[in-house]
Amino acid sequence: MLTYLLVIVYLAAVLILTIIQWNRKSKDQWNWSKSLFLFFEEFVKSLGKVAFFICYFPLYILYKCFGWLAQQISHFVSWLWKQVIVPVLSRIWEYLIALPIRFIYIYLLDLPLRWLWKRVIVPVTLWIWKTILRPVLRFIFVYLIYIPFSWLWNRVLVPVTVWICKYLIYHPIRFVLFYLIYIPLRWLWKYIILPVAHFCTWVWKNLILLLLVWVWNHIIVPISVRIYRLVLLVAAKWAKNVFLFIINMFMWVWKEAIFPMVRWAGLYLIKHPAHWVWVHLIQTPAARVIRQVIKPSVHWIIQLFADQRKSGHKGKRDLDR
Repeated sequence: MLTYLLVIVYLAAVLILTIIQWNRKSKDQWNWSKSLFLFFEEFVKSLGKVAFFICYFPLYILYKCFGWLAQQISHFVSWLWKQVIVPVLSRIWEYLIALPIRFIYIYLLDLPLRWLWKRVIVPVTLWIWKTILRPVLRFIFVYLIYIPFSWLWNRVLVPVTVWICKYLIYHPIRFVLFYLIYIPLRWLWKYIILPVAHFCTWVWKNLILLLLVWVWNHIIVPISVRIYRLVLLVAAKWAKNVFLFIINMFMWVWKEAIFPMVRWAGLYLIKHPAHWVWVHLIQTPAARVIRQVIKPSVHWIIQLFADQRKSGHKGKRDLDR
């Protein structure tokens, strides 16, 4: 029964897929024979496609299941590695391998070797150096190197070097310097350079110097004096003209600009304000004070003294009577 049901589902799927593909490709075709041929062709293709799908789908599902299972197994294995195996291996390494190796290194290798180095090798080496090697090396250096080399240096190398420097370097250089350089240069200096120098000195003193003095006194100095006078005269005239121009310019500026401005400023900013201040603030109040206060006061005082004097004279006259 299940087999028949699967066959019916398979044929229904093939028929549906065939109808869909045939409807899509035969829209513009009105020929029934071609349409039937196309339907049959699509039916055969659909049989293959559905059969391939039926065979491929279980394999695809199986692939996905195996992939999921492998992913879960990998997650479990990674968790097992990180949480169980690595800590166990680290503890095994720490307590079963590292500690024994460290114990073996420290107590079976390092400490015995240090003790052996300090107690045996170093003292034995020092004893061998002090008792055997140093005297032997000292004997070899003194009696086989130093004494032969010093004898060779004092008896062979130094005399040979002195003889070579004296007879092969010093005397040839002295001969070359004396006979090939000094004597020719001395003869050249004595018989050529000095006479030529004396002749040049005589020519300089008796001809060139006198000629230069005469040229200086009779040509250069008069010409220079004339040029100097001419230049000074021209410069003085030019300076005079420039000075007069500057003076005239300043005088014009003074007359036309500065003096009128100063005069206007003195007149309207100093004289008139001062006159107004003198008249309205000093002279008028002073005249008013003199007229209204001082003069009446003076007249009153004079009148008072005059009245007292008159009364005094009257009193004296009464007493005389």
